[in-house]
Amino acid sequence: GNMRNPKVSGLLLAVLATTVITAHAFTTVASTSPLKFEFDKGVENFGSQNGRFNGRNRGYFLAANSEDHEPTATTEKTEIGEGENNADFDFILRTRRTINNFKPDLPKDWEQALHHAILSAVYAPNHQRTEPWRFHLLGPDTIRKVCELNASIVTAKKGEKAGAKKLERWLQMPGWLVVTCQTTAESCGSMDNPASLQREDYAACCCAVQNLCLSLHNAGMGTKWTTGPVNFDVSFGELVGLEEGEYVVGTIWFGTPESMPAAPVKKRLVEDVLIKHE
Repeated sequence: GNMRNPKVSGLLLAVLATTVITAHAFTTVASTSPLKFEFDKGVENFGSQNGRFNGRNRGYFLAANSEDHEPTATTEKTEIGEGENNADFDFILRTRRTINNFKPDLPKDWEQALHHAILSAVYAPNHQRTEPWRFHLLGPDTIRKVCELNASIVTAKKGEKAGAKKLERWLQMPGWLVVTCQTTAESCGSMDNPASLQREDYAACCCAVQNLCLSLHNAGMGTKWTTGPVNFDVSFGELVGLEEGEYVVGTIWFGTPESMPAAPVKKRLVEDVLIKHE
C-alpha cells in the first residue's frame, strides 16, 4: 500500500541508491588497496591466522593476505584525501604484526616502498621540531659484519654453538634499516628527566619507527623492530658510521613475510584502560 505513495516510494529509492553507491565504494577500496582483502562477519574467527583482529573487537573485520604481493611506489602527497592509498586506516593499524620469518629476496619495488615509508616516518610528532631521526640502510658487506659482530658477542656469552646458530639466523634477514636518534647540545639532558629534550627526541623517533612499520605493512611488507647488545657495542657504531651523539633506537628487519602471525589476544578491553574523569 505504501509503495503507491510517491513520497514513500521516492524515499525508498533514495535509500536503495545510497546503499548501492556505498557498497560500490567499499568494494573499490578493497580492490584498489595494495593489500589483498577478504571480508568476513562475526567474531568467532577473531585472532586466527591472516592478520585478523582479536576477539575483543565487535562487528565486521578484515583479514589481510599479503602472500606473493610486491609493493609498488605510491604518490608522495601529504594532504588528507590525496594519494593512491585507499586502505582503511584502522585496518592497517590492527593488522600489523612483528614478523620473524621472511622470504629470502626483497620485492622488486622495495626501495620505493622504503622511501615512501621514511617519508611517512618523519611526519611523527616532534615537540621541538628537532627532527632527530636518522635512517641507516645497510648493504650486504655491512650486514655480514654486523651479523659476525653479534655472533661473537653471543659466542662469548653462550658458546660457539649458540653464536653459529645466531649468525645463520641473522644472515637470513633480507632488509636492514638502523634507526637512530641524533642528540644535540640542547638535548643532552638525562633520560630520567621527563621534560628533557633527549627523552622527547627518543619518543619522537619511536613514533617514527611505528609510522615506518605501518607504511611498509601497507605496502605488503613485514617488519621486526629489534634491539640487543650488538646495537650498543662500540664496534657497531663504527660499522654503521654513527656520529657523535647518535644512538640506536632499533634495527628494523624488513621484507616479504613468510606468513602472517595470528593476532595476540589483548588482555584488556578499552573499558579497562579508558579512565574517564569528571
